[in-house]
Amino acid sequence: MIMALENSGTAITGDIVKTKLLQEVRVSSSSAAGAAFSSNKHHGRKPKQADPPPQGKGPKCRRCQKYGHIARECPQKEPRNGNAWCTVLSAISEDDGNWYFDSGASNHFSRTESSLENVRRHGGTVVAANRGSMEVVAKGSMKLRPECCPEDPPIEVHEVHVIPELSANLLSVNQIVQRGHTVTFTTDGVTVKNPEGHIIATGSRTNGLFKLDQLPSTKALACAPVVTADLWHRRMGHINFNSLQRLRGGLVSGLKFSDVAKKDENCRICALGKLSRLPFSNVGSRATELLELVHSDICGPMETDSLGGSRYYLTFIDDKSRRISVYFLAEKSAESVFKAFEDFRRSAERQTGKKLKVLRTDNGK
Repeated sequence: MIMALENSGTAITGDIVKTKLLQEVRVSSSSAAGAAFSSNKHHGRKPKQADPPPQGKGPKCRRCQKYGHIARECPQKEPRNGNAWCTVLSAISEDDGNWYFDSGASNHFSRTESSLENVRRHGGTVVAANRGSMEVVAKGSMKLRPECCPEDPPIEVHEVHVIPELSANLLSVNQIVQRGHTVTFTTDGVTVKNPEGHIIATGSRTNGLFKLDQLPSTKALACAPVVTADLWHRRMGHINFNSLQRLRGGLVSGLKFSDVAKKDENCRICALGKLSRLPFSNVGSRATELLELVHSDICGPMETDSLGGSRYYLTFIDDKSRRISVYFLAEKSAESVFKAFEDFRRSAERQTGKKLKVLRTDNGK
């Protein structure tokens, strides 16, 4: 407008300036009205699609507004690398052992491995809500006992990731829903129902968080047993109590017992071990005649063969004369043993003039 006034060639007066201002206002109003009319023409029907990209440039990215790729393949997209997501509970200052429902967690997360079973090493990265990353060190399963169902068996929770940097133990609502359960949040708390509609877990609202209501732990406290001198006496192979007393006096470290080792301590095992047996009375009988009783046995195989290539030998001992006859055998078979016996019987009966009455063996095979 200033350029128009200066180049008009007429004297600039108040009326001329007023006229020019009114013209500018009319032009601006008509332009705005035209724009509004143009936008209202598409009301109630699908707007006209944008013109296709120029030939050869490819699709247009909605992220960077450039041609040649789509938003999913945009180089300006922040990489996620398949990481899981979870929220950060700043309201929890320390691990209190409780579990909290988290709708932003993609998996179940635990701070420690102490409450898990079947723990196995596992890697990975979890991205928190503040874009910070935390490392997964292990994965396992656990059992929870909700307070609402004290008589029911514990609920098994699988695929629990261990993240030591996490501020609290988290139960993923996403994982619970994927198993067919229903999670309902109210101002009073949270309720979990199974596919049949039965309540299997409840939670209360604490510090703006939904905490799982659990039964108190039923683990028994481990009590250290009283270690006595008699216990160490049996641990050390029934050592005598004088030596046990000297061991406790400083010869070894870690040997402690509450009472004093007694010399007259009654130990049934020690008493039985020191018992001696009376000799057997000689009530046996000996043969009164030659070949009345002959003892026989076979031995082998030997590690080294004899000069004749035998590895077994067969003995015959007369009970009356204690005479020993030895026959070498190449193999342990019924034929070879019977042949040796026949040779012994014929030779012994001819030499003594008596008949063999009893042959005693151990029935070896």
